Amino acid sequence: MDDRLIARLVAAGRVLFGALCLAAPKLLLRRDAAATPGQAIWMLRAFGIRDMVLGAGALVSLNEDAPDPAWVRMGAVADTADAATAVVFRDELGPAGLAATLSLAVPAAGLGWWSAQQLGRRRSGAIVGSAGGCGMKPFLGKLILRLVGWKAAPGEAPRGGCVVVCAPHTSNFDYVLMLAVAWIHGLSLSFLGKEALFKGPMGWLMRATGGVPVNRSAPQGLVGQMVEEFRRNPGMHLAIPAEGTRSRTEHWKSGFYRIAQQAEVPIVLAFVDSATKTSGFGPTFTPSGDMAADMDIAREFYADKVGVKPAEFGPIRLREELDEGTEGTGGAAAS
Repeated sequence: MDDRLIARLVAAGRVLFGALCLAAPKLLLRRDAAATPGQAIWMLRAFGIRDMVLGAGALVSLNEDAPDPAWVRMGAVADTADAATAVVFRDELGPAGLAATLSLAVPAAGLGWWSAQQLGRRRSGAIVGSAGGCGMKPFLGKLILRLVGWKAAPGEAPRGGCVVVCAPHTSNFDYVLMLAVAWIHGLSLSFLGKEALFKGPMGWLMRATGGVPVNRSAPQGLVGQMVEEFRRNPGMHLAIPAEGTRSRTEHWKSGFYRIAQQAEVPIVLAFVDSATKTSGFGPTFTPSGDMAADMDIAREFYADKVGVKPAEFGPIRLREELDEGTEGTGGAAAS
């Protein structure tokens, strides 16, 4: 996605909208507005002058080799203000005017903020590297974490196909955090879903967001289906909450381990930690066949991690370890 091209399109649209506000402000107002129409008309004309100045300034700046993002940033501020103002003066604008204003201002504000950020990084020569991609998803990922007061932990993200263990899994909020971190790193996580969810209109949405359908009645079982999926898509990052539930459980399900072992892909330990309000990716290991030794890696890593709901994070051990009498200690939440 070309940030300079998007910034130019938004700026050109701002100039055109400003011209419309100046030349024909009544087109944006209700004809039966109860409030004083003269005030609303002059307000729109003032917005028109502002938008034409900001749009023209941005277009001139964007023709430079290293454009100053200040003009684009001021335009994003203006669009944000427009959206808020439209809501306040919704009676004067009417339903059609309100919808038209919001449909223009909200996307323009989002694209403007993103473009300004990318142009600023380009100007300073600091386009993000391995700790984040360059595009809309990384921008949205950082925005989500900033809004909720969390941050992405430093470290490298997996690049090849792998099974991503997501823990502690104690709330629906975990999914939002992991998705945001994945976007920051330029990753597309895949997740499991019932086959029925992939039928009809929902099917497209499920697949577009990384869903992988699972047929519970298939003879090869869940593990076999995922092994076949890895053969079709070797670069898949399959995210699995190993606990299998948001409630406290006394053991993890071993499906993630057997999928990685049979598909011959590594396991990546991803985490959310409410103690530090960070989320990210930890160590990577290849299943050795020694389940207890491999799980010791997970136990050591998650030992100081605290779930969003600490009391719901139970011991870190597989059912097979319980059958063999191996005791696994929980994370910080369980200690």
